[in-house]
Amino acid sequence: EAFYKATNGGIFSADKPGLLHLGFPDKGHLTTYYPDSPDITQSEIEAVSAWMEKKGLLPENNRLRKAKDGNFELLIASAVTSIPNEGGDIGKDTQFTVED
Repeated sequence: EAFYKATNGGIFSADKPGLLHLGFPDKGHLTTYYPDSPDITQSEIEAVSAWMEKKGLLPENNRLRKAKDGNFELLIASAVTSIPNEGGDIGKDTQFTVED
């Protein structure tokens, strides 16, 4: 019952067929890759993914959150809870500008 409530019945919903598919939120699909980001678009996701690829980061083990101010938070999966002195996966910087 807890799992059913966690999906709000979306997996079994016939009135919202988009929720039967894993994919992009702006297409009405179900996903956990973009938490708290119902208005994130496929083009925004693709832009950040392209930036991640340039930095050598794989998107599969991370999450992307779109903040209300339009900025993005990249949640990098790690067992380490703070950035090591030598830097993390993308160095010591924690804020970046993604170019179009």
